[in-house]
Amino acid sequence: MYTRSVEEAPSHIIKNRKPVFGLFKGTPEHLDIKGLEAPFNGIPLPPFITNLRIKARLTFFFNVGPYIGSIGFFDGKIFGFAEVMFWDKESGKKLTYRSFMGPRFRFVPTRISNAVCVSFKKSRYIRISWDHKRDRLSVLFNVSGNSARAPSNAALIAHFNTAGTAEITTVSPAQTMRRCSATWFTFCAVHGAVSIGRSGPLPPVSMKDTDGLGLLVLNRSYYKLRTRGKTVTGIGTIDDHQIIFSFITTTLANSRNYDYNDNLLFSDGTLSPIPPVCITHPFGLENQWVIQDTEGMVDLTFTPVSDNYRNFNAVALKTTYHVIYGKFTGVLTKSDGEKLQLRNFTGIVEENMLRL
Repeated sequence: MYTRSVEEAPSHIIKNRKPVFGLFKGTPEHLDIKGLEAPFNGIPLPPFITNLRIKARLTFFFNVGPYIGSIGFFDGKIFGFAEVMFWDKESGKKLTYRSFMGPRFRFVPTRISNAVCVSFKKSRYIRISWDHKRDRLSVLFNVSGNSARAPSNAALIAHFNTAGTAEITTVSPAQTMRRCSATWFTFCAVHGAVSIGRSGPLPPVSMKDTDGLGLLVLNRSYYKLRTRGKTVTGIGTIDDHQIIFSFITTTLANSRNYDYNDNLLFSDGTLSPIPPVCITHPFGLENQWVIQDTEGMVDLTFTPVSDNYRNFNAVALKTTYHVIYGKFTGVLTKSDGEKLQLRNFTGIVEENMLRL
C-alpha cells in the first residue's frame, strides 16, 4: 500500500536557501517560500524579480446544510481577486460573486499563527481569518445582489483544537528541485449558516446555524508564465463518517511527484497520503470525469451538475477556469486498507489556466 512519511513541521520551510521538501503534521511559522538560491535555471537573478513569480491562493471549501461551495482569494502580487461561489445541493442552482482588488503589498498572508485575508469592497465584503491562540477560524461574507443574483451572507466558525481537526503542510518541487510549492491544509468541522436574500418576487432563504465540514487550503508557489491544473475536492459524510479529500494535477509538478504531492484523504481524524492521480474528462467537461491513481487507492467518477465558467483577461494576467459542482461515485482506499464506498458524494472540481 502506498504511503509517505509524515514528519513534524519545521519552523521554516526554507533553510540555507533551499526548500525543505516533505509531508508535515502541523505548520511552520510562516508559509513563505522567498529566499531560494537561483530558483530559475540557476541564474542568480535579483530577489525582487524571482519573488514576482511567487503567487498565492487561499480557498475555503464548505459543506453546510443545503449548500456546498468555496470562498477564495488569488494573490497576483500587483492585484488580486476574491470570489464566493456556492450551490444548492438539491437543485444545483449556483450563486457566484467576484471582487477585483487593486494594488496592495500582499493580499494573502504568510503568517500561520494568526492572520486575516479580506476584500473590503462595500458590495463584496469577504473575509477569512484565523487565530491559533484564540482557537478560531472564521469565514464571513456579505455580498450584494443584482438583477442576476440575490444578495447573500454567511458566517462560519471552526476551531483548531477540537477532535477531528487536522493541520497538514506539504512542500513539493515546482517543476525543478530548485523551486517549490508549499500548501497548508486545515481539515475541520464548521458551525454556522448561509443565507440568501430576496430576489425579485422570491422570498429570502434563511437557515439556522448548523454543523458541517470545511477545508482551508493556502498555497504559495513559483508559477510559470503559463500554468494549467485540475483539482478535485470531495467534502461530506457517509453513514456519519466525515470524509474530505483533495487531489491535484498541475503543470508545476516534476518527476518526484510520487514522493512529493498535495494529494490527501482525511477520514474521521485519519490522514491517508495519496499517490499521483490522473484526472480526465474524455467526453468533455460537461460529461463524466474519471479520477484514478496507479496504486489502486483512487477509483472515482465525477458527474457534473453545475458549471461556473470564468474568463478574466487583464494586461498582466489572463485566467480561464471552470469550477464545477457535482457528485462522486466509486471507491477510495485508506492507508490501512479500509475501503470507502462513495455514491453521489458531493464535491467540486476545477480546471484552470493561468497566464502571467
